[in-house]
Order: sequence, then structure tokens, then C-alpha cells
Amino acid sequence: LAAAQDMPAVALTDRTNLYGALEFSVATQGEGVQPIVGCALAVTGIGDRLAEKWARTPTIVLLAQTERGYLNLSELSSAAFIDSVGGVEEAAVPWSKVAEHAEGLILLSGGWDGPIDPLMAAGKVAEGRAALAEMHRVFGDRFYVELQRHGLQAQALAEPELVAFAYEHDVPLVATNDVYFAQAEMHEAHDALLCIADGAFVGQDERRRVTSEHWFKPAEEMRALFADLPEACDNTLDIARRCAFMVHKRDPILPRFPTEGDRSEAEELAHQAREGLKARMALGQANHAPEAEYFERLDREIGVITQMGFPGYFLIV
Repeated sequence: LAAAQDMPAVALTDRTNLYGALEFSVATQGEGVQPIVGCALAVTGIGDRLAEKWARTPTIVLLAQTERGYLNLSELSSAAFIDSVGGVEEAAVPWSKVAEHAEGLILLSGGWDGPIDPLMAAGKVAEGRAALAEMHRVFGDRFYVELQRHGLQAQALAEPELVAFAYEHDVPLVATNDVYFAQAEMHEAHDALLCIADGAFVGQDERRRVTSEHWFKPAEEMRALFADLPEACDNTLDIARRCAFMVHKRDPILPRFPTEGDRSEAEELAHQAREGLKARMALGQANHAPEAEYFERLDREIGVITQMGFPGYFLIV
């Protein structure tokens, strides 16, 4: 967050999940930075998977504009884990599912981890353009062609075709920074972490890597990097203006526990707990102290639970 304090907004896009959305929203709001909640969603059925043998399913980037969009993101993330059948390499959703839940979401084409860039870099321009056209068809003016510059030759090979498609079809470009570590000097340590995660060795040629450019660059660094395409940086602000949603803390929502007669949940908890203690004592399971001490302790614990507002929770579990 220290690096983001000079930015008006920052996005978090966990891979196929939204685990960090709440803490991210609360923390960035506390620092005066607008949170943009998103997901790097693993998707099948559009474009192509990455060429490297250690690569996983390609991802597209979806950003929540509204609460409806966030609910759609939640639906897609859940579907990836619930509906994926056995034997799949990674939890993912088909493109058709994304198209059904596009409302309230902004789509970025995915960068080098996405389905488009590897096609363009491999010279499969027709296939790449067809996938971009399908994305544009579904999301309309909520679709952006994503550009990344991390010093990879493949990115440089893909970029001209991405820019050409965007200009020909009046689709906005957006410069994004795929961040893996906070500062440039952390690259070596992060590289070692990748090796630990993948069971590989630092000196191994065929393994997953990121470059020293995958650090959290400030706005001025990104402006300098994309000096030839300033609109790509301008459009990051356009996206921030179009996103008006953050995750808020909410009280737990629990179902009402059915009670006997007119008892409240607190009274029901106390009744069941006392009856349970009596049953245990009748079986000789609580005979190490005077009976009164057990009930005094039980009443004290019931009081704490009731004061915290959790009698319904304890009844349910």
C-alpha cells in the first residue's frame, strides 16, 4: 500500500478467487486509495493456452464496476471450483459461462498470461483476432485490449497486432502492470520462491520465471514506459472512474434457529446447555467438583456468548 499511496486507484486480481477482496478494500480505503476489485479468471474455450510446458490455463482479467458485477465475479469464481470435473489441470470456467455473467464487469484481454498474446506472438494472428472480436462482441465498450511491457520478447512480438486490432475496431488500449513483488530488488528472492513453489532449481533452464520488471511500478514509471502510447495509461484512470464498488465489512448473516415455545435464541442456548450438563452429570461425566461449580461456570460462558451476540451461531454449530 505504501507504493500505491501516490495513485488514485489500484486493482487486486487474485487468480480465480476473491480471497483478498475484503481486506484489500478496507485497507486501500483507509489509505485514501480507490480499490478496484477484480479477478484473473482462468478460462477455457477462447484463444489458446500458453506455450510453455509449466504454464497453466490462460486468464482474462475481470473488474467489478458495480455490486452486480461483484456478484457475477463471485458466481464465476465459485463455478470454477465447483463445476470443474476431475482430472482438470486447474479450476477454470468456459468462456460461455463468462458471457452469461458479463453484466457489471469490465474485461481486459489478459496480457501475456491471457489467451490472446501467445497467439499473436506465435504468428497466429487470425486466431488471436477472432478471440479479440468475440471478447468485444460480448463486452462491447467494457472491453479493453491489455498491453504489458516487462521486457519479454514475446510481449514485444504480440503488441503490434494488439494495437492494430484496437485501432481498427475502436477498442481502447490499457497499460497494465502484472505485479509479483513490491520493489525491483526483490526479484531474486521472488525467483527463489517460485523455485520452492514448483520444486525447481534456480539454475534450471526449463522452469517458470518472471522478470525483474514485474515490480509495483509507480504511475510515473508506467508513463515513461508507455510514453509512445499515453492513451494506454490515460485509460487506467478511465477504468477507475467507471468502477464504483468496494467490499464492505458486514455483520454475519445467520439463519434464525428454531426455538421451543417463546424462548429467544439466548434462552434456547441456555436451556439446551443446562439440560446437556444435567445429562452428563447423570452419567457420571462431571463429578470432579461440586455440582454448583459446573453450573456457575456454564452460566458464565453462556453470558459471554450472549453478550457477544453469538447464541444463534452456537446453536447452529
